[in-house]
Amino acid sequence: MQPTRLVCSAGQALLSVWLIFAAPLAQAEVSEALSYRYYAGANEPGAPLFASLMRATPIREAGKPYLGHTAWHITWDLRWRRSSDGRCTLEHIRTQLKATITLPQKAPDDSRAVAAFPRFVSALREHEMGHVDIAREAARAIDDRIWKLPTMPNCGALETAANNLGQRVLNQARQQGLEFDRRTGHGRSDGAVLTE
Repeated sequence: MQPTRLVCSAGQALLSVWLIFAAPLAQAEVSEALSYRYYAGANEPGAPLFASLMRATPIREAGKPYLGHTAWHITWDLRWRRSSDGRCTLEHIRTQLKATITLPQKAPDDSRAVAAFPRFVSALREHEMGHVDIAREAARAIDDRIWKLPTMPNCGALETAANNLGQRVLNQARQQGLEFDRRTGHGRSDGAVLTE
């Protein structure tokens, strides 16, 4: 069977399901990979550091600039056992979370806000880790809930049930991320404020 691939338009989640007919042992597994990307602010003498960073940031959502961002993708692989009557039982699931946090760094020759900038970036990193935590919980929920799917009448039914379940969890996680940003003012209430 060819892989089934669904791409979510919201840009935060990529959902891939590969259904393979044979698996050695029944098991579930969640793995994570977190990476960081940095962009440099421009040294603009006389301009406030915040304004310089807002001009330098490559992060845009709905046309608005942001100083930090977390992109995450969740994928899962399924393997099943098909019985002689065509029924399918899940035997293995491997769920993966890949997240990338993008943060600013001061221009090397910029001496402004020497003390304030590290505090700001630390608070912004902590806020973005909140988004990673939401994605981490979604990956675990997908893994756990798909693992609990019962034997299905056929493999197409198992694939459909897994995709529908995963999509619901991803939609909930995206909404949680939006609510998290609304509640924290995109990290401002977490201390991600730069006044200089």
